[in-house]
Amino acid sequence: MRIILLFAITIVLFSLQASAQQQGERIPGEVMIQLNSGQNISTIAPWLNQQGLTIKQELSKRLGIFLLEFEEGRHNVSALISNLKKQPAISLAQANHVVALREADESFPDDPFFEDQWGFYNNGSGGGVEGADIDAVKAWDITTGGLTVLGDTIVVAVIDGGAYLQHEDLNFFKNRHEIPGNGIDDDNNGYVDDYDGWNAYSNSGNVPSNSHGTHVSGTVGAIGNNGIGVTGVNWNVKVMPIAGSSSTESIVVNAYSYVYEMRSRYNETQGDSGAFVVATNASFGVDFGNPDNYPIWGAMYDSLGAIGVLNAGATANRNVNVDDQGDIPTAFESPWLITVTNTTNRDEKSTLAGYGLESIDLGAPGTSIYSTRPAPTNYGYGTGTSMATPHVAGAVGLLFSAADSAFMDAYHQNPGEYALMIKDYLLNGTDPLEDLDGITVTGGRLNIFTSLNLLLGKISMQAFPDDTLTMIVEQESVRTDSIQFINTGQYDLQLVFREAEPYSWLNLASDTLQLPADTAVSLLISAAAMEMVPDTLYAEILMDAGPLGHQTLVVKLIVVEPVGNAELYLVQHQVFPNPFKGQLTFRMFLPVNEEVSLSIYHINGSLVYENSMKLQAGLQQLQWDGNSIIGSEAKRGIYFYRLQVGDQHFNGKLIKQ
Repeated sequence: MRIILLFAITIVLFSLQASAQQQGERIPGEVMIQLNSGQNISTIAPWLNQQGLTIKQELSKRLGIFLLEFEEGRHNVSALISNLKKQPAISLAQANHVVALREADESFPDDPFFEDQWGFYNNGSGGGVEGADIDAVKAWDITTGGLTVLGDTIVVAVIDGGAYLQHEDLNFFKNRHEIPGNGIDDDNNGYVDDYDGWNAYSNSGNVPSNSHGTHVSGTVGAIGNNGIGVTGVNWNVKVMPIAGSSSTESIVVNAYSYVYEMRSRYNETQGDSGAFVVATNASFGVDFGNPDNYPIWGAMYDSLGAIGVLNAGATANRNVNVDDQGDIPTAFESPWLITVTNTTNRDEKSTLAGYGLESIDLGAPGTSIYSTRPAPTNYGYGTGTSMATPHVAGAVGLLFSAADSAFMDAYHQNPGEYALMIKDYLLNGTDPLEDLDGITVTGGRLNIFTSLNLLLGKISMQAFPDDTLTMIVEQESVRTDSIQFINTGQYDLQLVFREAEPYSWLNLASDTLQLPADTAVSLLISAAAMEMVPDTLYAEILMDAGPLGHQTLVVKLIVVEPVGNAELYLVQHQVFPNPFKGQLTFRMFLPVNEEVSLSIYHINGSLVYENSMKLQAGLQQLQWDGNSIIGSEAKRGIYFYRLQVGDQHFNGKLIKQ
């Protein structure tokens, strides 16, 4: 909740105190530092003392983040931060700031039924538009969340004001390696009595009850299909409650540090301790904040992303362009941050929600959202970007529950890289909205059903010979070629094309292609080399592929002097799918009839498969069924291929799952 002082106070002292607590204001007498990796605070402690700086709190032992305090007025803060940054042991330094929640002040009557959760299923009642929802009902036919295919218990961390831990409709994380209330750090993770989560306000395991945090938790993961109250995006996910959403920035850093510690321990112990946190939810921030002034907070998202955690952040509850005005956290540039604005039941951006073509990724339902509340009401409505963001954090958890074993194996090996793939599935799966077009990155609203289908490969497309078409054209002549689009998914697609700018030599046969499931369609492209000298030119074709997002196709035109009928085209080839499980296809475009041979080698150098044949000019393909030359199925692992086409040869790596 953004807290605004609406009454006048004439007492000068109180006015000064209030003005110091405005959102984004520096907290007097406090700065934060982050040490370089391998550095110890003891090495710079004498220098800090000379500067009148004392250590107020260690915010993250693992990341080396400390809150320092000093006598306000002794230092020019800008100069102090500059001096701190010059110290070899210090990586980042900044002031500490005031932070506030992001919930609009609005409430509605309680109603404990799923039909009130229009964000999951919108039938057009209550003035809404049918289908203006995240397609949750369809998604739950695929998965309802909770566990990964490898047995990891999925956790979403809700950093907020706390949560009502006794709510019967919520499934909260418990640190089973900690004994509650004994005053001992039983699991030696640096946090005492963190059985229920963490309270960054008091540095204790006593998580306070909080209406806002309970509401957000319900959207992420209220227990579904239990005959009680409401449901969340996930029916069975574990919600990790962390109190630390407002007041001061150092508390926010402390809260995120707890997530970092718990997920790091999970990675390091192969799941024996810690928590498999895949997403965090932040429904708070600083209006008009400049990211340059908050480097440690911003760096937390990169640190969390590197260990596999995506972070959903609510933008401002103001109709402002974040690109121009700034905002914390949604103006941070971390690739592991997903920034969210608020949409209504009519698929319109809320008039009280931020936007930005570069800064805000997508919209999600955030107006009149029905979810859990503390007793005695237990349920209630909320409005704001705070209510939109947990739809996205919950969607991250839901996608992880649907990923297959190959994806999860790869994720555990490269958590940062594969977490970004989950983000791509979320962003590419959005439903386009006119109201978000041109003011958000995706121009769309969250659709978890489409995102799940992208993850599962039910929506896919490949361009052949590639996303670059090379055309060699003789002077004073015209050549027509094509890029073929192959829909290997189970849903129909519509492709829309336009030239990035007018090209006098380029002509597209159509600006729209219908691409039904399991079919291939070609876009004919003509290039005219009229009144041209020998040269190489490039053109960009912008393609909107619907749920697959936007793609840029490149046409490379090589204008040559006339050389009779000699074919100058290079062979184009494509291998898919890769990685593969069963059949592997090699597609190629041949300018003339050619002898083609294919050899597959195991990484140890042994020959696994070979074949050769004469192929006609045009679009052709060779297939390998995944069996060796003796008929047995090739084992999982790395292979190499050699494709010989006439006097040209191509080499590449294959991965058998």
